[in-house]
Amino acid sequence: MTFYNVISGILFIGTCQAFVVHYGTPTAWYASLLMVVMFYESVITSHLLEGQDPPVKTYSLKMKVLDLLAFILLAYALIAVSPDSNPFGGGAAMPGAASPSLFLFLLGAYGIVAICWNAAAGRSFERYSLVPPIVLFGAAGLLRLLFHETAFGKEPTNQPPAWIGIVLTVAMSGYLAFTGSWDRSEEQRRELAERKDEAR
Repeated sequence: MTFYNVISGILFIGTCQAFVVHYGTPTAWYASLLMVVMFYESVITSHLLEGQDPPVKTYSLKMKVLDLLAFILLAYALIAVSPDSNPFGGGAAMPGAASPSLFLFLLGAYGIVAICWNAAAGRSFERYSLVPPIVLFGAAGLLRLLFHETAFGKEPTNQPPAWIGIVLTVAMSGYLAFTGSWDRSEEQRRELAERKDEAR
């Protein structure tokens, strides 16, 4: 897990850097959305591998490939939201750099990869897990259709609407809080069932 932890740490620090650089502009809200997603990627994945009961015993090749794909998507999203200030030393010349619609599309694609990763880890599929990618893809389409001339940047002019970033950040935070409480309640139900079996 050392490689995973290093890459995850680099990306999370990069998202914090993007938020600080763009603080006070609408772009900061989109960077905060990426921070929430990176928090999920860092904390929840580690919990599933190390703290789940029963824990994930095998970090399979499929899970490693999906992790690599997730990191590529998140790294590209970081370049998209902050092409001039990131751990990679730039990226303004890359296709889609500073594009709000591409940024949200990449996060939606990450959501699909996360669903596949959970399946590879042996977790049961929950239909509510489709909500984030659907919402993110929808928001990407909205920005593409109605705000296609906007771009991320340090200056507050010609940037995407801040309210979209605010709504998405709050909604994603609420969703992750819900799934976290759901996981805890599932663990409690399993523990209660095990105690009942032991009592018998």
